[in-house]
Amino acid sequence: MDAVQNDRLGELQARGKATGLTEAEQMELLALMQIYQLRKSEALA
Repeated sequence: MDAVQNDRLGELQARGKATGLTEAEQMELLALMQIYQLRKSEALA
C-alpha cells in the first residue's frame, strides 16, 4: 500500500467515525482495507 492509499485509508476511517461515510466512500474504504490486508498477509508470508 503506497503512502497516498494509506493516507486516504486513515482519512476515511476518521471521517467514518466522526460524521459517517457516503456509500461511495464506504466502498472505497472497503477496497482500501482489502489492499491493506493483502499487503499485510504478503509481508507475513
